[in-house]
Amino acid sequence: MQITDTYLVALKEADHFKKIAAKCGVEIVNVSIFDTVFDQYTIRFNRASDLIQLGSLLVLEQLNQKQNMSRSNQTDIVNPAFRFMEWNGEKGLLKFYDKQLEQKVEIDPNITFIVLDQLATIKGWNDASDSGIYSNEVKDIAKNPFTVKSFKGGPIATGLYKDIKDKIAANGGHFTANIYIAIKDGEELKIASLQFKGAALNAWIDFVKKNQNEIYKKAIVIDGVESGIKGRVTYQVPVFRIKPISEETNNIAKSLDMDLQNYLKLYFAKNTSDQVVDAEPKEVLPTITQPKPEDDDLPF
Repeated sequence: MQITDTYLVALKEADHFKKIAAKCGVEIVNVSIFDTVFDQYTIRFNRASDLIQLGSLLVLEQLNQKQNMSRSNQTDIVNPAFRFMEWNGEKGLLKFYDKQLEQKVEIDPNITFIVLDQLATIKGWNDASDSGIYSNEVKDIAKNPFTVKSFKGGPIATGLYKDIKDKIAANGGHFTANIYIAIKDGEELKIASLQFKGAALNAWIDFVKKNQNEIYKKAIVIDGVESGIKGRVTYQVPVFRIKPISEETNNIAKSLDMDLQNYLKLYFAKNTSDQVVDAEPKEVLPTITQPKPEDDDLPF
């Protein structure tokens, strides 16, 4: 009898999860997609005892890791973003996985946000392994190498983006901007993630170039959408505008960014592939330089 584990495995933990399973002789029968936005998968086992054995080993490993922790040396790294949104170019909407509803949610794109920091990552779908593509996040693609993998197919490429972009594209991956922002959740400002790729990313980069002096001083509004056509495909890209903010709001955003930077320091320290090749990247915009529109396999 097969059972489905209720524990959802994040893509970035996938390789580690499989190694732990191998240690205790647990065979993973099937890995099925749960949600591509939140990057989670369900795991199917042969026997209930396999799940219990694997769960025990995971708990033991976590306890061993915590023995190396102290109040000032926290090795558990938790992304501070409460929501991970991405642009849906087909519909001209934002989408994210709602943890409480346990389902994908689409929302009106007309949001106001404050940029805290910009990183880059690789996402996509690999047909050969029938699984999602993921990578580490990097600050500067000219200096920070990517490690790109598919969930079930393993490593795809490692290196600077300019050196591996063709291989990434050939395997179904695409360059993605992961923008950490502050948005309102009710009346409270919170950290969130906003991801753009393809034509939406081109629109973002063009906006940033024209407003470099304002990006980290004011807020940004997605003020509607514009339609584009590539071949027979019609797609929607966001339209941005600058919006002034109060000194109080700016101070709250700065405090949130301090929390974000503390997380990123731990993240980069743990993920050695994210380390700068020759120097610490400067705090300039844009630190991410996206591929040319014709290099992208999809318009949105």
